[in-house]
Amino acid sequence: MSQPIQVTSNVYQLGGAVNIYLLKTGDNELTVIDAGIPGATKRILQAAERIGYGPESIRHVLITHADFDHIGSLSGLVKATGATVYASALSSSFMERAQPPSHSQPIMTAVLGLLEPLLVKGVPVDEVVGDGDTLPIGGGIDVLATPGHTEGSLSYFWRSENVLFAADLLMTQGGKLRPMPGFITWSKEAVRNSTRKALALEPAFIAVGHGPVADAMASSVEIAELKAP
Repeated sequence: MSQPIQVTSNVYQLGGAVNIYLLKTGDNELTVIDAGIPGATKRILQAAERIGYGPESIRHVLITHADFDHIGSLSGLVKATGATVYASALSSSFMERAQPPSHSQPIMTAVLGLLEPLLVKGVPVDEVVGDGDTLPIGGGIDVLATPGHTEGSLSYFWRSENVLFAADLLMTQGGKLRPMPGFITWSKEAVRNSTRKALALEPAFIAVGHGPVADAMASSVEIAELKAP
């Protein structure tokens, strides 16, 4: 299904195996956050069309981390749109070699190391970004280094929409906001620190990589627990 769900007036979620986000960041300008699993290019383009944007309108692709389910269709998407790709320095090195980042469990890293080169084409990153950067997109999108799920993970905060794009720093499951499972986490301590840092921005919405977007008011109990020392 290529029908995106509207989160705010300018943010749409395209669900599936992993969430992809479409941001209306300007007149005839669309920004995509993460590129989904391999084979998702057509779905992304169809979703863009449903909200009134052609392939040429997709100008930017912001990558949160280099797992194959988040960059699987990046090569096809860039080929179809000519979009500029943004990612962290660590993610960039993995993306260009089509190699996955490390996770806490060696077996998980080994399995992904075998699969990712078969599923994903290497893609060069146009703009390496990091903590404290503000992208001149949509009036300003802040970049946060949020290591935890992977060492090079980034989150993005779109101030004008008050949406935090947290990707796999957190997930929603059973209607609750929670960390990702430990076996696919690079560092649990880093997750805790990054979560406190990201939630300190007090976003109205938390757009995760897996599960529905979390409304901060509805998730206030979980947020308080996640922010606790």
